Amino acid sequence: MATALINPLGAVCLFDGENPRTFSAYAREVISGGDFVGASGADGVVGSGANTYATSDIKVNLCDTWGRVNGIALGNAGSGELITVATRGNYLLKADAAVSGGYPVILGANYDGVVNGVTGSYEGVIGRALTSAGSDEYCIVSLNL
Repeated sequence: MATALINPLGAVCLFDGENPRTFSAYAREVISGGDFVGASGADGVVGSGANTYATSDIKVNLCDTWGRVNGIALGNAGSGELITVATRGNYLLKADAAVSGGYPVILGANYDGVVNGVTGSYEGVIGRALTSAGSDEYCIVSLNL
């Protein structure tokens, strides 16, 4: 499980085009800023009208698979606490292996860093690297979730 190793400083957003894309959710477990999270499904009943939605309908947990990423936690939260999750923006993220600028990236094996995506496949892609990085170095990734 991720433990904010994606960046020890938490979620570090360099720029977001002055149009942040976030949503609020409740944490199913302790989550640190900078952890990637996945939605675990709606607890509430959501109908066809916006009036049926409540913030408490969405619960998130630490990423447990590279293909199930809904965003990056912007702050810390304990189990059952409200947390803000970003789906877009340009973040400083740790590379698990060499990352090439311009390439699509996916989460690495421990969900605490990014790696180049497989050429020709967009399965699990969370965004594109804007800079290159070696293993355990940092790169700028433009999230697009």
